Amino acid sequence: MALRKALASVLGGFREIAATDQIACDAGAMTVTPTGGTQQTVPAAIAARVLGDANGKVRPSRLEIGNMAANLCPNGDMEDVAGGAVIGWGVLAPTTAGSTISATTTTAYAGTTSLLLTKTTADANSSVASVGSRMPVEPQSVYGGSVFAAAIANASASGLNISIFWYDKNDTFSSTTPIFVNLPIPLDWTERPFQVRAPAGVSFARIGIYNTAASTAQSVAVDAVVFRRASGATGIEDAAITPLKLYAPTRGQFFRALENSGAGRVATVTDAVPSDRGDAINIAFNHTTFVTQAGALAQFVKTTLSLTDAQLAAIITAARSVAE
Repeated sequence: MALRKALASVLGGFREIAATDQIACDAGAMTVTPTGGTQQTVPAAIAARVLGDANGKVRPSRLEIGNMAANLCPNGDMEDVAGGAVIGWGVLAPTTAGSTISATTTTAYAGTTSLLLTKTTADANSSVASVGSRMPVEPQSVYGGSVFAAAIANASASGLNISIFWYDKNDTFSSTTPIFVNLPIPLDWTERPFQVRAPAGVSFARIGIYNTAASTAQSVAVDAVVFRRASGATGIEDAAITPLKLYAPTRGQFFRALENSGAGRVATVTDAVPSDRGDAINIAFNHTTFVTQAGALAQFVKTTLSLTDAQLAAIITAARSVAE
């Protein structure tokens, strides 16, 4: 209690927000109105972090984050990307040369990015397999979820396989439960819901997704993967909501990542900034605190360097991991 009071004093009188307090949050301002008190403006730096990079990042209607049961699948919406790869998803088994796993912005069920499983030949042995990060489970408990998938170019009568891999408390592989085998792969996004019971003696699970279409070379996009306890709330923090989705990188992080993406880019951008201190671009370049993709600074950089939206997004994502 003493610490809470001290923090409230340091923050200019702010206190713990009660359920009856009124909170307003829009593009222009963020305020808190305590019950029986007067409206207070949230410090701009905090409001900017909350509002500036939240747009399009969390989609309760698509990933059902608002459901009482937490989504245990880390980065199930495939929006956290680094180096052309979807964070937390990777090769489950060796694949034939030319078959790849990558991030794509060509199509997405939700947001801007999906996981792409590319199979380059009609040989069934050239299947592409991807697996997600481990998820905590309780033995004998029932879990439900869903996977959205769509063919990028060629629809297929079969070829989508989904399995759950179980691991013990030491993260040692225990067994596999096949969920779907050789499902059709349509061009339109299609949901594949499932339910499964965790075996005895397991502590973790991973979702494995395969592209095994034997009749043709095939590229399959996967998105909006959900895995959660079927019985309701577990009290576990939603692993799909990560700091990478909630916070915009600082100006310093952004410029470091920009230079890392191509030597000399910062100098090119700096030379293009108007000298008029009252110019909007000059102000954005010199005074932006947190960089968002839709903001004036990021858009100026995009135009100056002729970057695509995907390239700019990759730089901003990389910037979040830069240590200052």
